[in-house]
Amino acid sequence: MKRVIFSILFLNLFFNFKAQTNSNCANMTGICTTTGVSFTANSGVPDASTSNPGNNYGCLFSSPNPAWYFLEISQSGSLSMTLSAAQDIDFIMWGPFPNIANAIANCNSYSAADIVPDLPIGCGGFFGPPCTQQGCSYSASNIETPSLSNALAGEVYVLLVTNYANVVQNISLVQSGGTGATNCNVLNPCDLNYINASVTSCDSILGTYEISGSLEFSNPPNFGSLVVKNCSGDSTIYNPPFISPMNYSINSIYSTYSQNCTVNAYFTNDVGCNLSTNSFI
Repeated sequence: MKRVIFSILFLNLFFNFKAQTNSNCANMTGICTTTGVSFTANSGVPDASTSNPGNNYGCLFSSPNPAWYFLEISQSGSLSMTLSAAQDIDFIMWGPFPNIANAIANCNSYSAADIVPDLPIGCGGFFGPPCTQQGCSYSASNIETPSLSNALAGEVYVLLVTNYANVVQNISLVQSGGTGATNCNVLNPCDLNYINASVTSCDSILGTYEISGSLEFSNPPNFGSLVVKNCSGDSTIYNPPFISPMNYSINSIYSTYSQNCTVNAYFTNDVGCNLSTNSFI
């Protein structure tokens, strides 16, 4: 078994997480493969199959000391990654999912069909041909090579890394090849930090009115839509690129005034990035 020792200078090239907090798939962390990731793996942590028993773990006969990550594809193409540690590690990937929210929501119910297949069938190991795509490995190696052969922009994949050796050790991941890329904005979460609203025009003949306002946000998703919706369900939908600050309007709202009406804005690709106005009606 090959051993790889990483110097402190080499580790400084990676985005470092000081503590592992993603041992449950509900707390999975985003990865930017351009900058890579390096973390100190825990030991003595229960298997993923115990903490998240509803998932199909494919080739992993055990899944100790789990670390959960997700990758959002920003540029279509192939993606080859290298996972390295001092002692034995393993991995599995599921996907694609349409967005991060969906990947997290389906956590604990990933099926065999969700596992990224090894291609060509029978690849890897001592006798198989090289894999052009690898979604699961339970080898005795300290180096693993997750890969995607044809990832599409906007897709999300979930990566579980396990520390089979059960020792406290550093694990690093880098993109080692391929024409695809991942969204690095996931390292800086979306923040919708300001919204206002006011009734700007009324049509007494048609019995309609209009709501207008402005939004401010940072690190918006690259995909999906921005939805601005009032309390009666009327909405306006905006598509990327999202540029802050931005003005919005919801038109032709029928005059069924509601008490304590608010306007809510949210990104469909990151439903946790949302904000509502104070009551204005």
